[in-house]
Amino acid sequence: MTRKELDRKLLKNGWIIRHGSSHDLAVNPDGRILSLPRHKGDLKTGTLKNILKAAGLD
Repeated sequence: MTRKELDRKLLKNGWIIRHGSSHDLAVNPDGRILSLPRHKGDLKTGTLKNILKAAGLD
């Protein structure tokens, strides 16, 4: 899954994407914050699984 696809999935589930310098932040209205790396191409499998798990989308 690319970063763009991950962003779409998070936005669809109520997360807000905030842009930073080297990483972006996904912020949920309930107060949870996730750090999103900026990489070209697909995210590594473990990184993607951890982000989805923390977001409650696994």
